[in-house]
Amino acid sequence: MMRAEPVLIDTSSADRKGRLIFRDDLLVAVIVCISPECGDDALAGRWHVEAHFCKAHDLAPIFSSVDEAMTYFRQH
Repeated sequence: MMRAEPVLIDTSSADRKGRLIFRDDLLVAVIVCISPECGDDALAGRWHVEAHFCKAHDLAPIFSSVDEAMTYFRQH
């Protein structure tokens, strides 16, 4: 079972709204919402992987939503 818990993250930037992504009560990723203050309108509001614990994947994709991130980590 997947779940996302809201969390504030000290990223040293305006990007602070985060989620802890759990699969079967194990933390698999930390994602953060990219702030409009980042200066890139195409990325603002999307979700970036700050940390992930899926060793098979070195990529840090950017997601359109928390649901999209959860689907990704459910499959990997």
